[in-house]
Amino acid sequence: MIKKIIMASVVAVSLSSCSSEPIELMTSDNGHAPVATWTPGTLIQTNSGVVQGVKATEKVFSWLGIPFAETPQRWQKPEPVKAWDGVLDASKLGSMCLQSNSDYSALKGSADCLTLNIWRPNTAETDLPVYIWIHGGGHSVGNSVQHAEYNGANFANKANVIFVSMNYRLGALGWFAHPSLRTGDLENDSGNFGTLDIIESLHWVQKNIGAFGGDASNVSIHGQSAGGKNVISLLLSPKAEGLFHKAIIESGLQRVFSMLEAEGQAQQSLQHLLVKDGRAKDQPEAEQMVSNWSKDEVAEYLKGKSDFDIIDAIPREGAGMYMIKALYADGNVIVKQGADAFIDGRYPNKVPVMTGSNKDENALFLIFAKPELRSNPALFHAVEDISSDIWKNNGVDDLARKLTNLGQPVYAYEFNWNSYNEDGSGGFELKGTPFQPFSGSTHNLDVPFFFGNTDTLLSNPMLQANIYAQDTAQGRINLSDAIIAYTAQFARTGNPGTGVNANLPQWQAWSNADNKAKRLELTIAGDNLTPAFSMLKGEVTAKDIYQQLTESQMAERVETEIRYSNVGREMQAILNIESQH
Repeated sequence: MIKKIIMASVVAVSLSSCSSEPIELMTSDNGHAPVATWTPGTLIQTNSGVVQGVKATEKVFSWLGIPFAETPQRWQKPEPVKAWDGVLDASKLGSMCLQSNSDYSALKGSADCLTLNIWRPNTAETDLPVYIWIHGGGHSVGNSVQHAEYNGANFANKANVIFVSMNYRLGALGWFAHPSLRTGDLENDSGNFGTLDIIESLHWVQKNIGAFGGDASNVSIHGQSAGGKNVISLLLSPKAEGLFHKAIIESGLQRVFSMLEAEGQAQQSLQHLLVKDGRAKDQPEAEQMVSNWSKDEVAEYLKGKSDFDIIDAIPREGAGMYMIKALYADGNVIVKQGADAFIDGRYPNKVPVMTGSNKDENALFLIFAKPELRSNPALFHAVEDISSDIWKNNGVDDLARKLTNLGQPVYAYEFNWNSYNEDGSGGFELKGTPFQPFSGSTHNLDVPFFFGNTDTLLSNPMLQANIYAQDTAQGRINLSDAIIAYTAQFARTGNPGTGVNANLPQWQAWSNADNKAKRLELTIAGDNLTPAFSMLKGEVTAKDIYQQLTESQMAERVETEIRYSNVGREMQAILNIESQH
């Protein structure tokens, strides 16, 4: 681990020089190493050493790039960070984890990437709720503060919480399960290295967050997109038991792969590498070659390949992303039943859940992955409508119904800011771009609203200028503040209720009864200023989607387009089930 250490001579200055009082050490009841009690300031004693943060704003302190684990070895579980001497400079972000650049020509980031970031209000309050953000990026790109909308300062201040974000290993460095790499260590053999990184960060929070004024017995985890899938996997993980107490799934999916699928992907990667090396002319020949190798020969070959070779052996998806199968139901890190454990309750972490999606969720993926659809607006909107419903069914409605059957409270939402109208009109006019007018209330659009960063979107000037225009600025702030009030209350009690200030409409829990409340619509009124919330009673079922697919005027073309899209796996599962009825 490369530590950003301020030289020991600095430590000669009193440790209280940046705080109102000297640091007071104590030992926690659960036997962890001594940490400090919170006193307002930026110099903090953790159980691994002292960290020096900064005043991010007048109202918020921050500590960035704090290591929670040692530099990981490839395909090995993370090891807790070792203690350091001196004071660690926590004023700058740590490196992102290794990932491809957008044109697949090289890697960016570092193996020494397992760091986390903390923001908290500049107050004397202690026992604040802890709110942990898990970034998205298709399990192959991204980092804890990749975009300005991930910055936790505004949320920490407005929600009055401790906000934490972390990095985790990505791509085939984060999830890889080849039988030849097995050693008998159940965690390493799981292939779930990225999941284990996240769990290690949760352990760090349990041991240290009290020093920052946080309540380790009140931790919420919140992930979006791939981060939402990670949250679902943590609900299913015995290794994460007791490490969090509420869960927020933003545009996630119940997508957990079997070990057979995981090993199949690893085997295909191996064959790809042999062809790339010129040792086999094609994958069938590579498969035959490997069948004559010993386990040790296969392991030696894989370990000898570069990080880029390993990452790039997964099929490419575009923009530096890969079609990685991540999150494996190995029976140790993630329960063997995978997401089926939500059916009968055989999952370990039964906590209150908030889950939701965007009305036009899949538009973003279709815009970039299927540009040919732009010339056929009717087909685009048919594919977008059904594929977004597939997302909603899997990540929200089906999950909510299962958990509600088990007696677990679920609070569902639909983000509906500037979405398409029923006829496909509306949405944003991305003037002067190839994407006009196909945007709508799409994937990623809601993230800035959840965190109070509604003046930016994906750090993209073109999108900011067209989508986040000045005439909608105050309305965006108002809607964001209301969403934060709901999530802040959920982080405190497990029930968003009427918001932390008790002045919003009641957010009711999902009901499985017909014609009863299901989800809260998050949108803005016609004046473009006033948040508009209402409980919606509609549910998207697998049967509904099957009927849409079979009754569409362009049914065959729509089904084909979705089959080879980012939700093709979920669509096929629906077709398999419903066609048997």
